[in-house]
Amino acid sequence: MKFQTKEIILKNGKKAALRNAVPEDALEMAELQKKISGETDFLMRYPEECVDMDEEGERNFLKERQDSNDSLILVCEIDGKISGSIALKREAHIKTKHRGSIGIGVLKKYWNMGIGTLFVEEIIKISEDLGIKQLELGVFEGNERGMALYRKMGFVQAGYLPDAVCLKDGRMLKEYTMIKKL
Repeated sequence: MKFQTKEIILKNGKKAALRNAVPEDALEMAELQKKISGETDFLMRYPEECVDMDEEGERNFLKERQDSNDSLILVCEIDGKISGSIALKREAHIKTKHRGSIGIGVLKKYWNMGIGTLFVEEIIKISEDLGIKQLELGVFEGNERGMALYRKMGFVQAGYLPDAVCLKDGRMLKEYTMIKKL
């Protein structure tokens, strides 16, 4: 899906750009996912599980997303470097195509700059334009920062899966489903 690049000003006054992830971002995106996965327990994978995210595989994945009418990956670029990404995937079947799911990740050094808020605001606008009626996401127990962002953006908890995640240290976490009606 095509997105018109937007220049933005972050909370700290720094300029950034929201833009489509493109196949040329493949290596940086693969490295980004590995790094983000190592900075928090609140993503689905550990860094060593990102082995399928090699440059070629990521290039093909980004090309598919770029050519899709039902999915999109946006990145926030600061000083020529990708600081995070957000993905939107619309359900494909007639009965569920009113639903879209999102996933978001931002490098820790860029937290508290407003990137998450800007990402979610943009995805809400895009979803509305596509006729999506409900956005959905999963968030792990303990991810208070993420939950605060989603609540601020109008998401509400719709349920949870107990013991959905087992961390390396044996802790079990719930995964909450949050939705936003559009």
